[in-house]
Amino acid sequence: MPTIPYKMIDPETGIEKRLPGVTTSNGNIGWSKDGLMYWANKMGREGKDLNQARQGAADIGTIAHALVEAHIDISGEGIEAAKERILAAAPEAYRGPALEAFGAYLVWERQSRGTIIATEVWFVDEEWETGGCIDAIRIEDDGSIALLDWKSSNGTYEDMVVQVTAYAEFFERLMTRWLGSPFKFSGVHLCRFGKESGNFVHHYWPRHVLTPAWEAFKHGRALHQLRPSIRNLVR
Repeated sequence: MPTIPYKMIDPETGIEKRLPGVTTSNGNIGWSKDGLMYWANKMGREGKDLNQARQGAADIGTIAHALVEAHIDISGEGIEAAKERILAAAPEAYRGPALEAFGAYLVWERQSRGTIIATEVWFVDEEWETGGCIDAIRIEDDGSIALLDWKSSNGTYEDMVVQVTAYAEFFERLMTRWLGSPFKFSGVHLCRFGKESGNFVHHYWPRHVLTPAWEAFKHGRALHQLRPSIRNLVR
């Protein structure tokens, strides 16, 4: 999905300012870089141009993601037309793997039994001056509410857990203020679409096990705040 700018009014100056997203703050942690370096090395050994390989690999996951979003957001006869448009716009070599990943997602969706009630939920947390977008929110079959996130990647990395934990934390704080009573997700689902093979992988974490990931986000956000001052020292 396209990224929109996150903004808030500075309470001290009254001037609107741009905020980093959760993903930007997590870039200061860098725990996924080992996996990216391995992939870049693999592309080099296979004689593939890195930029072309990155674009091609990402397309499979992007197509699968688009198919899932169309499946969720469009009802009735319109879904088939939407799927045809998505596939027609995609390179032919990526259509098969993307459809396989989409089919695997549908199997998981039927087996996991839940009802998605919202998609692409944008938010800004003014205390932490950070924005983000939740891919989906779902009512589970036991009546609890869970967060869902889609990823296009060849691996599941630690900073992905940090990202979805920050999403959960910020949205819980927002809902608690709105409702006037505590709100808590029961857990987080991460649905990952493989970049190259079109495979589908699902992870689930109960909410209570994610406390260390929230601590990691806070450290990453602090580093983001400090980085401009340090960057000035080397200019």
